[in-house]
Amino acid sequence: MYNWGSGLCSLAKAKQGKAAEKLYKKAFDKYQKAYYHGGRSYNLACLYALTKQKANALKYLDIALSRSEMTVSFVETDEDWKNYYEDQDFNELLDKYR
Repeated sequence: MYNWGSGLCSLAKAKQGKAAEKLYKKAFDKYQKAYYHGGRSYNLACLYALTKQKANALKYLDIALSRSEMTVSFVETDEDWKNYYEDQDFNELLDKYR
């Protein structure tokens, strides 16, 4: 499920409009199922960030960081979070794990 979600997300990034939305929706489904079955939460967090769903993005990022799925330094350079680099809540969350 995880790799399938990653593939769908990559395809969505290359598309626009309804085509991208459809692929993101499919990716959400795969990532959520993977997470439910014990998978990592980081990519689910990224997908929420890419689709501008801040509350869920930060929720799952917090989970990912608390589980050491990803480092703060990686998140700070991950393009999926570029819209949040200046966001106060995002930076406070990262500060929590520094």
